[in-house]
Amino acid sequence: MAEAQPEPRAYFVVDTSSLIEVRCIEPKARVPAVLRALTRFVDAGELVFPAEVDDELDRFRKPGLEDPIGDRVAASKRRATRFGPQFERLKTVLADPQARRVVDPEKGGVDEADPHVLALALALREKADVVVIAQETRDRPDKLSIATACGVLRLVRLPVSAFLYEQGIWRP
Repeated sequence: MAEAQPEPRAYFVVDTSSLIEVRCIEPKARVPAVLRALTRFVDAGELVFPAEVDDELDRFRKPGLEDPIGDRVAASKRRATRFGPQFERLKTVLADPQARRVVDPEKGGVDEADPHVLALALALREKADVVVIAQETRDRPDKLSIATACGVLRLVRLPVSAFLYEQGIWRP
C-alpha cells in the first residue's frame, strides 16, 4: 500500500478564471510548459480547487476543439479536489452580506465555482497558509468579484500572472 503524502504547509486555491487566463499567455508555445508546472503543483498537493472549477471549465468547452487546460484539470481532479465540498465554510461565505454577492444573479440555477473556491480557502486557512489564485476583479452593483470577496474574507489573492512569476514558472 502506498504511503500517503504529507500535506503541504501552504495551499494555492485556483479559480476557473485563472485557468482560462492561462490560455492567454503569449507566446502560445509557453502554455504547455506552464501547464506541466501547474500539474507539478497539483501532484505536490499545493494547488487545489473545488470540483465546481472543473464543472465550469466543462461548460466553456467547445465540442470538437482541443482543450489542453480542461483536459489537464480533468486529469488532476482527483488530487486537486481531495478535500471535497466544504459546506460549513460555504455557509460562512453565503452568510456574509458582501461575500455572498460573488454569486452572479444572472446565472440562475448554475452552481458557480467562486463561493466554493472561497469556502475551500477558508477551510484550508485553518491549517496552513492559503493564497487564492483568481483573475476576476470587476465589481458590479449586484455582483462582487472574487478578488473583492477575498478582501472581505481576509484571504490573500493573486492574479495567475503574479503567481506564475512568483513561482518561477513564467517570466513575461
